[in-house]
Amino acid sequence: MLRSVWKRAVPAALLLPAMAVLLAYAPSALPQADLLWVSAMIQEADLILEEAAALQPVHDAIAKEGDRMAAQGKALRAEVDTMQDRVKQFNTAMAEINAAVKKYQDECPQKIEDPSLAASCGARAVELTAQARKLEEQGPQIEVRRKELNTRVEQYNTANQEFAKRKQQSDARDTLNQRDAEEWLGRAREFLASDTFNALPVSSGSVSACAPERIATLTTLPSTQAVAQAQACLRAVKPSLQ
Repeated sequence: MLRSVWKRAVPAALLLPAMAVLLAYAPSALPQADLLWVSAMIQEADLILEEAAALQPVHDAIAKEGDRMAAQGKALRAEVDTMQDRVKQFNTAMAEINAAVKKYQDECPQKIEDPSLAASCGARAVELTAQARKLEEQGPQIEVRRKELNTRVEQYNTANQEFAKRKQQSDARDTLNQRDAEEWLGRAREFLASDTFNALPVSSGSVSACAPERIATLTTLPSTQAVAQAQACLRAVKPSLQ
């Protein structure tokens, strides 16, 4: 019996080590401590934003490749389904003609004296022979197409497995960058809610980057956008601490 094979690749998990340096904010009585902390936060935000910018083209390429792989996989699954139906139809036809041949053999002995039965059996023999020859021609053709399709399925599974590994690597870097951004934002929000910040002139909203409504949106914006917005406020704060 002909069969069509569909293999689903299951990529192995990929773990990437991650390191992060946390600069927690704590109010200080030292004259330059807040200035140094804000300067360090600005520099750290630069690194986070640079990393995010570098990851974006990779992320876009992975997303585009993912769409292409998904479309290719969908098309292959449709071809596999069609081939499975074709093989099923062929096997059904083979079973039917085998049954018909057996019935013919039971009803049409080698020596027939009845002329009408001989004519009927002769006609049936011609018809069954034609059907059998047609199936004999179809079988090898189906087998060639089945093997070619299975080769493409195996090639797709290999490519999809390699893509999954690249995607895991990209996702791991994205996750690390997102985590760094969220940790940075936590420290930035703590400073922006501190007495030190509230005592500065910029906290009144005179500087648009530090307007209360902009600070309030830091919890709802995408992390990278929130980092850029909070960093703009810290840049505006820095001169007040010098």
